Amino acid sequence: MADNPDKINPIVVGREGEYYFLYDGEYKWSLQPDRDGDDWWLYYYPGPEELQSMARMDPIEFDGRVEFVAFSTKELKAKEANDSFRALYNVIKEKQVGVDRILDAVIRGKRLTC
Repeated sequence: MADNPDKINPIVVGREGEYYFLYDGEYKWSLQPDRDGDDWWLYYYPGPEELQSMARMDPIEFDGRVEFVAFSTKELKAKEANDSFRALYNVIKEKQVGVDRILDAVIRGKRLTC
């Protein structure tokens, strides 16, 4: 996913550094570091819930209400997984604040209007 950042849109900021996003116009995901920042959690959501509503939910509301599949670098135990999840997180965070558009404008020598 990090290699195809144009397919990541929209992005919704959730709680505690979690980013919810749609990939390729249809697949709902979220990504966040764990509390100590050493590991990463990537979630896939196959159900009908909207990104906005999931981002606003308390963790207790998720239990039994939102279907998901979780992937963790704790379970994958490969340095490459940690690097991949961190790279994806950076791509998402940069897109969320518009760094990708700014860098494109800088490269093209154009000025962005707000």
